[in-house]
Amino acid sequence: MGGNGAVAARRSVPLIVADVRVANGRQAYVEGTGLSVGLILIHLAGGESEERILDEFSRRARPLSRRGLRAAVAYGAALAREEELSPPAAAALGE
Repeated sequence: MGGNGAVAARRSVPLIVADVRVANGRQAYVEGTGLSVGLILIHLAGGESEERILDEFSRRARPLSRRGLRAAVAYGAALAREEELSPPAAAALGE
């Protein structure tokens, strides 16, 4: 982490860091990749497979590893457990 402003994000998920220089440290990234957790989750939510995401981000100077991808998912899951969201009513879903 050093003096560059990057700090561990809740240190409960290895490989996930926040940088105080970006969005006041509220944005979490996969360490060493420059890829935000949110971006990875958007790709997964859009139906992309792990393999496709890894392939897409493997050609970067700082590639995403399978371990980093799974850390992003774990971090997203940890945040979801902390949130108290009301599920949409069945009528709103067209049921």
